[in-house]
Amino acid sequence: MQKNAIVRYLNKKDSKNKNTVIVEPIAFTECAACHEKCSRKGYTVPAVNIHNFDLKEGSLVIIKSSKVQEALESIICLLFPIASAILGFCLANPIYSLIKKGGTPDTACPEGLKSLIVLVFFVLASLLVYILSRARKLLIYPEITDVLEQEN
Repeated sequence: MQKNAIVRYLNKKDSKNKNTVIVEPIAFTECAACHEKCSRKGYTVPAVNIHNFDLKEGSLVIIKSSKVQEALESIICLLFPIASAILGFCLANPIYSLIKKGGTPDTACPEGLKSLIVLVFFVLASLLVYILSRARKLLIYPEITDVLEQEN
């Protein structure tokens, strides 16, 4: 992913946040001069300035995130709910034996209840993925690859 962004805050260079700045991704370069609140305005994210560009607040930059990170996030977002549904299918009989009084661990679960358990596991996992994706916490920060213009 490659996007244009505006530098909003400069962090002090310390050992914990070395060369990290806060940027706001924008839809178009025209959005850099705009101060209106619209749907094109983004959220702020930290970005790493590994090339040590001379940045100021308001600088227009290009940020790029790792393709490996994007691929891993995509795979996890797809496979986690599916794996949870499979887990729900495998745990349907033990869950049914806990619910049914006097049931043994090998008691067969009715198909309708088994489907419901699989659906609940899938929905809960999908909800967890949705909530975590909205938290906007990045494990690996995008990096600043170029400076388009400096704010004067």
